[in-house]
Amino acid sequence: MYKNTYPISLRLFFELGDPTSICEAFMDNFNGVVHKIPRSYIYESKLQDEIKKPGVYFLTGINNGEHKLYVGESEDVLERIKSHEKDEKRSWFSDVIVITSEQDYLNKAKVKYLENIYYDLATKAGRYTLEQTIPTKSKLSKVDEGSLVEFVKKTKMMISALGYKFFDEVEAMDEVNNERVYFYFKKGTQQEAKGYRTKEGFVVCRGSYISPTETKSVHSWIKDSRATNKPKIIDNYLTEDLSFNSSSFAIGFVTGSSRSGNNVWTTEDNMKLGEYIGVY
Repeated sequence: MYKNTYPISLRLFFELGDPTSICEAFMDNFNGVVHKIPRSYIYESKLQDEIKKPGVYFLTGINNGEHKLYVGESEDVLERIKSHEKDEKRSWFSDVIVITSEQDYLNKAKVKYLENIYYDLATKAGRYTLEQTIPTKSKLSKVDEGSLVEFVKKTKMMISALGYKFFDEVEAMDEVNNERVYFYFKKGTQQEAKGYRTKEGFVVCRGSYISPTETKSVHSWIKDSRATNKPKIIDNYLTEDLSFNSSSFAIGFVTGSSRSGNNVWTTEDNMKLGEYIGVY
């Protein structure tokens, strides 16, 4: 979560005039720059001036329904990402996010240090599968380490604003006395599944029972999600938390049927989710 007591201004620049092409993000009074580069634009000539310098980069994409991420650094980011583009092992990435700086603020030692920091943050968030070993962390002076704290904070914010959530930890929307509020799917008195609401939808918790059967009328996207996440289900039990964009999608995944999450998920005291949030 980003807890700020002041407004934040972010400027986006599309030099090619197309919002689906290369984008540069800037923040007032900050020398960091975040570049969003679709894979098909890696050889665009304008990048010669923008990212042929020290920086940290992120290859991101979806492979077999799974979000993947690779974190890297280079003294010449442009040449490094061109080499990845030619590598068959990296055929899964669709976009590159690059962090550079103005006024030559970043150097080899700093980008090597940042690579490790960003890797740890993405690992902690747990949203993407990281396609690499743990990067080594360079040693910096306490002064340089201190200056990079704010750099990391702001670049995380900028990347999230561009729609990439690999640093954002999933947070529950509902808390009582600093305790997360859980919702349950029960059959009679037996608890089958457990989850919680988030800003982006609903999370089904590890250990939930996933029905091995599906109804004929189940929505195709539920059917597809169950097939994609089959490796995460062992003996009909979910082995890790899974995020969904709605409580209905979540309960559909659990039961193999199309149902209303507001009518099926309940609190520990058997209050329906719809009643809890005031939707009837």
